[in-house]
Amino acid sequence: MSIVLFGAGKIARGFIGHLLWKADYAFQFVEYNPALVKLLKERKRYTVRILGEEVRIDTVTNFGVWGYEDIQEIEEAIATEVDTMFVSVGGKNLQSVGAILKSALRKRMEHENREPMNIVLCENWIKPAEVLKSSVFDGQDQAFQSFLDECI
Repeated sequence: MSIVLFGAGKIARGFIGHLLWKADYAFQFVEYNPALVKLLKERKRYTVRILGEEVRIDTVTNFGVWGYEDIQEIEEAIATEVDTMFVSVGGKNLQSVGAILKSALRKRMEHENREPMNIVLCENWIKPAEVLKSSVFDGQDQAFQSFLDECI
């Protein structure tokens, strides 16, 4: 399983990334903030504090990080190997993710990669799926739209 997680903020790291780590899945963050990208790349780990009767601290490892400047690697991975994607970037940033996905999914179609890919939106936003879908579908031909309907 190849997993990409758009966003490396508190929800992405502290909830989604933590759950993936606990389930022993490797995953790759895609993060806009260069300072956070640099920090995660340097440290290769982060901690999650779980509150309860006793505070527990987990150290999450087994992840990679791409910044938005790594667009070629991001697009190539989505085009050829990614089968699960999580999006946790904040609703106002969904269109920028959509622009990346549009290009990456077009390459996926060109590679004739028809393996199913699940995209899970982790957003507290009004109709986030419609926002993301419209930014990916906008201005695209019917062949591309049919490909997405079939595989995504």
